[in-house]
Amino acid sequence: MFKFNRLDYNDKDSNKGLFEILEHNKILSLTTVTPKGKAYINTAFYAFDEKLRIYIITDPKSIGPQEKFLCCD
Repeated sequence: MFKFNRLDYNDKDSNKGLFEILEHNKILSLTTVTPKGKAYINTAFYAFDEKLRIYIITDPKSIGPQEKFLCCD
């Protein structure tokens, strides 16, 4: 569960909303920028778990996002 550092956010309701958005969609747009400043955007499939860790699936031969993604617990 995410914790929001704002008094006007209810953590339980906010996390419920995040789950609903993620459950009702299957793809996302992901943008990266090369060291030379060229931007690439691609569409990717994703999955997530009960801790809201998002797993992104991309074509390893694509020009765009090829970096390793880190997840924090």
